[in-house]
Amino acid sequence: MEDVLDCNNQEMDKYLRYVSHKDFISKCVRHGIVPEGFKINLNIQIDCSDEILNKCEKIKQDASVKLMELTLVACEEKINKLKSDIYVEDSNNEDHKLFSKRRLAELTQKKNEKFYKLLNCKLDFLSSLVTIDNFQESSIQMDGNCFYRCIAKEIYNNDNKHEIVRQKINNHMKDLKDVYKEYVDRSITKHIENHSFSDGRVESWATEAEIYAATTLFLSEICIFADDQNITSILLFQPLNGVKTKRKIFLRLRMQHFTLLHIKLDKNKHQYLPEYERMNREVQIDWFTMELQF
Repeated sequence: MEDVLDCNNQEMDKYLRYVSHKDFISKCVRHGIVPEGFKINLNIQIDCSDEILNKCEKIKQDASVKLMELTLVACEEKINKLKSDIYVEDSNNEDHKLFSKRRLAELTQKKNEKFYKLLNCKLDFLSSLVTIDNFQESSIQMDGNCFYRCIAKEIYNNDNKHEIVRQKINNHMKDLKDVYKEYVDRSITKHIENHSFSDGRVESWATEAEIYAATTLFLSEICIFADDQNITSILLFQPLNGVKTKRKIFLRLRMQHFTLLHIKLDKNKHQYLPEYERMNREVQIDWFTMELQF
């Protein structure tokens, strides 16, 4: 991350946006992630073998990565130019320093949230190489609302909004009683009524029906590591209507308690440095405007 400069707020904001953008793209390159704005969607328009199709996908992936590397070069040039153009009014101006630190923290948080969502979607959850050791576990309060707290934490970044999540799921299930009655053992009306409570009563704990409702409502895949004694099973829940999902949510179920999981980053990948000198530095596009397309 570049050194934080003390300067005019407007110029500083632009400088910090480039710094944050560069950091985001660098992380994506290190972890083999291609954001939407860099994906190449061209396809061969004739029938061909799987071997040729696979080669085509590899070419598109490589080309996307090259574009991302060139974007890093462009960001680096913009950052260096802004450094030389910025007018430093007063090296002891505490207001400017405070602004720059707060703004950089805000931008970094937004980019990190986007990065982790992309990282989650990239993971092949059903791969034999994926185990509980690939994740770090977030503590969730044990009050009978643990499932809803996990979803609230993932969707709103605040587990205290669990009642909002519960209400949304409840309303969704009310509208689609005929769909969700297949996943409950009793009257669907009574089931939904019991799940309107958030006081911890056993009847209000999330079941298979609520998990499917959450996947469908929030356009998510919910992937659960379910611990039973010394055996861990992997359960995958997808939207019932077959819509395209926007995220993957990873949970752990142990002794009837849900906790939220996040992927651990491979620290060894943080040593990546783009080979700027071997690239074509004549970049004509203002890549900074692409931020809104991600």
